[in-house]
Amino acid sequence: MIPEQTHEEIRKTGHRWIDISAAGCALVVSITSLFVAIHHGQSMERMAEANARLVEANSWPLLQR
Repeated sequence: MIPEQTHEEIRKTGHRWIDISAAGCALVVSITSLFVAIHHGQSMERMAEANARLVEANSWPLLQR
């Protein structure tokens, strides 16, 4: 026997403006999260570079002895 396939429909509230505003809010949150993630990545890269310079600056006096 072949099982029946069920097709789930997208849930709607029945009020078009609520559906559109919910989708818009989700889009705004997603775009904001993307910008925050990109900014965080750039900040972490700058911090890694600063840490590398700090390690290099602290290592030079030990190498000259």
